[in-house]
Amino acid sequence: MTAGTQKMSTHIRDLILFDGVCGLCNHFVQLVLDHDRAGRYCFASLQSELGQAILQRLGQRTHELKTIYLIEDIGEDQLSADALGPLESFQSGRVYRKSDAALRIIKHLEGLGPLSAAAAVSAFMPRPLRDFGYDLVASNRYRIFGKLDACRLPSPEERARFLDL
Repeated sequence: MTAGTQKMSTHIRDLILFDGVCGLCNHFVQLVLDHDRAGRYCFASLQSELGQAILQRLGQRTHELKTIYLIEDIGEDQLSADALGPLESFQSGRVYRKSDAALRIIKHLEGLGPLSAAAAVSAFMPRPLRDFGYDLVASNRYRIFGKLDACRLPSPEERARFLDL
């Protein structure tokens, strides 16, 4: 079985799907790892088999990798041996994209100081305006932050949080 199709052996609380080769996305994942002291978040790259399967299940284009996704409260029963759980489980208000995802993630991190304050203020901006800014950065992310061939190797504790490794 591959990492994307095997049954997960632990409860997954919240799953972050990110562009695995984007420098900015990888820095964001590192920020989450460093400040998610409760271990709330697990990760999978959008390019992975699991990430691609989830994108298909969400009805998203699998080649469109400019969006971060947050899927809250996924349990092991929703990622089974041969298929993802029911589509309804992904459409019940627990899937967040773009700026909504980033702001929800930052809200649950500890020790971010001014970044937490900026995120709290940004949450009051209309979503179309926030997502316009998100899309502007996302469209230029490789040019500004680079495209990675390799990322920092996670520690054994962190590795368990990456579902596609």
